[in-house]
Amino acid sequence: MADRKADLDAENSAAMEVEIEPALSDFAGAAVTRLGYLHPRATFNVRDHVIVVEGAIGDAPTMRRDVLHALYRERISDRGEDLRTRLIEGLLSR
Repeated sequence: MADRKADLDAENSAAMEVEIEPALSDFAGAAVTRLGYLHPRATFNVRDHVIVVEGAIGDAPTMRRDVLHALYRERISDRGEDLRTRLIEGLLSR
């Protein structure tokens, strides 16, 4: 059974690079962390303005979409932090 799983993993194993905009580079580390638990059979590494994906990628366009979605999600979360903090402070100071 373990040999069969190893064979399937080898068949599904691939590598791809997803280029990211320089403006999103600051969020790549957090995005890679999120992607690591969403896709546990793949590994993610950041190099310059590229996220390298290796392992069980599955459908490449879907993986690319997931990588870009994670980046944008981290950017939105970061940009909203000040607003959330001010809202909470405003509510608690009443």
